[in-house]
Amino acid sequence: PGQQPPPVPARPRPQRPTGFFAGEDSSDSDTEDADSQAKAASSNAFFSAFAPPEVAPDDNVFLVEVTAYTLEHMEEVKGTAGGQGLAAMGRKGPLRLRIGAVVTAMLDLPRDAFETDGQPDSFLWDDAQGTAQFEVTCRRGAPLRRHVCKALINVDGRRTAILRFRLNVVARQLDSPPVTPPSEC
Repeated sequence: PGQQPPPVPARPRPQRPTGFFAGEDSSDSDTEDADSQAKAASSNAFFSAFAPPEVAPDDNVFLVEVTAYTLEHMEEVKGTAGGQGLAAMGRKGPLRLRIGAVVTAMLDLPRDAFETDGQPDSFLWDDAQGTAQFEVTCRRGAPLRRHVCKALINVDGRRTAILRFRLNVVARQLDSPPVTPPSEC
């Protein structure tokens, strides 16, 4: 009677991975070395949303890409997007990403203007670049203006950032008929 229960053992502190999976050798290291090795196994990433500079409310599908990249790959990423007719519509960063992290993006678009399947897209961060792609439809009744949109970004299952960008809905441009020279009669 009057005995206290045995003390709960302290939870062991999780250890940083070592060896092959952490991108370091398997020898023990002190905290300072572990911190510098953790930084070496991660990199600063910038995020951009790429989309057509203008979209028409005609129920056609267009592409929105959410891309993570290092500064060293920025020009290549912009060039690739530009070659697809896409322009940077928003940017965020830098965010520190662990090499090998699962980056997941999901679009949050104004429902009165855009439609998407609502599914996320993911990629593994490789210390260079990665892209999530989304098919988006601009609804026929979409208001003609710039719409503020969001890409919700999770890293390894945790909400990490919100990338805000704009999609510009404009009136459909009709092709003008070819100009014919006046006939001489």
